[in-house]
Amino acid sequence: FIKIRFDPTSIEFFKSVLPRMKDELSKGMIWRSVYDMVRDGLLSGYQYALLAVQALPVEQSESTLGNIITYAGNSISQFTPKVLRKDYGFPLLFETAVKRLLETPESEESIRLNLISFVITCAGEGQEKKSINNIARLKAWLEGTDPQLGSIPLKPE
Repeated sequence: FIKIRFDPTSIEFFKSVLPRMKDELSKGMIWRSVYDMVRDGLLSGYQYALLAVQALPVEQSESTLGNIITYAGNSISQFTPKVLRKDYGFPLLFETAVKRLLETPESEESIRLNLISFVITCAGEGQEKKSINNIARLKAWLEGTDPQLGSIPLKPE
């Protein structure tokens, strides 16, 4: 077993290259290595979330998208201070996941289910920024009154 660590130049390079990479195994290994850097304290959870926000809108691989979602959620929930988690990390991921969910066709059911779960995971209320209230948005979604999400079922028929 080996552990790969990337320097800042490599991480910047991956921002532009990862969305165009075709090989899922290579992409998965890179995303895992970057997540390992978060776990090892070499990269902040918020920095990982910023990388994820760039990748979520464009990633086409279902397995890679699943990895990004899992690692981004863990990076924020486990490796980010509470105030940053509630006021910056999760709200940023929430908005990005909602946007991607709204743009994902119904035919991509598995990706939509992953995104629905991630949207729910990222929902919360701000700690210092009291204007953040994604729980209210989830309630409106559940009730079918959210103007954007109301048309998306929380689970497939």
